Amino acid sequence: MDADVLGPPGQRKHTLARARAIAKLPRDITLEIDARADSIPPEIIRAFQAAGLKRCFVGVDSFDGPTLTRLAKGTPPETNLRAIETLQYHGVRPIIGIIMFHPASTLGQLRKDHHVLRSIGYEKPICSSG
Repeated sequence: MDADVLGPPGQRKHTLARARAIAKLPRDITLEIDARADSIPPEIIRAFQAAGLKRCFVGVDSFDGPTLTRLAKGTPPETNLRAIETLQYHGVRPIIGIIMFHPASTLGQLRKDHHVLRSIGYEKPICSSG
């Protein structure tokens, strides 16, 4: 298990080659991977989808900017949303990991996260406490 199968931007060429090699295997394969929201470029997702990618766990943590800053996540809400949209566009089901409740949770943060989840049609996030 690798928490970031797609790897950093500097390894995109290698990651793309890996996806293409898997796609050439003489078997019907279904893949489920974990990835960071900032490592989901369309060309890599397209290649992995052709190799059998059906689901991708993405730990977005929150869609609320102040919460992401407070938790020092280093990824803005726009990047998280773009990752989800990229997966959905390519027919890959996102499995969203989100930190709904933490010591500094606010009603505004909960509403923001809920609003975004509803707007993308996502009903079953994997929640954790931070």
